[in-house]
Amino acid sequence: MSNEQDNIAFDAMNQATGQQNALEVGQDEGTEAQENSTTDWEAQAKYHQSEKDKLFARNQELEQYEKIGKFLESRPDVAQTVLNEVSGQPKAQEQHVALKPDEFDPWEAYNDPSSKSYKFRMQEMQQTINGAVEKAVGGIEAQQGRTNLRSDLVSKGLSENDIDSFFDFADKHPSEYGLENVIKMW
Repeated sequence: MSNEQDNIAFDAMNQATGQQNALEVGQDEGTEAQENSTTDWEAQAKYHQSEKDKLFARNQELEQYEKIGKFLESRPDVAQTVLNEVSGQPKAQEQHVALKPDEFDPWEAYNDPSSKSYKFRMQEMQQTINGAVEKAVGGIEAQQGRTNLRSDLVSKGLSENDIDSFFDFADKHPSEYGLENVIKMW
């Protein structure tokens, strides 16, 4: 029996060794696949982190416009004006309110926003404001132009007296020189 037991033990050991060898053969392939999956996982993590960083930077950039967005949501009239301006559509022409002297009601002009008198008063105020702004901007532009011209004349070698004389000449209306002098200048 001892031989028989030895044979059984020997056969069991051979089977176990064969199974272990079979497992070892597959183990090399699994290790390589495991290394590839680790590399793939790292590449995917780097890609997703990069995408997250890009989105974070974009979000930070857009946060500065959050207040403007909220304002435009609260004022659809302003949003529509901005949209028209961006899309290049012509501005809506406001209706000019014309009133006869007997139609103007001072009480309505200050107390009833839906009245013609109020709209007329607002129109007059807007025209006054626009005129003042245009005059101020025109004055600033003229002063800037004079400053630029003065620096150009200095670069041409004119002295301060020559520059002042030139501005006196340029500021005069052509009719002040007389027709013959204007023809000579021409």
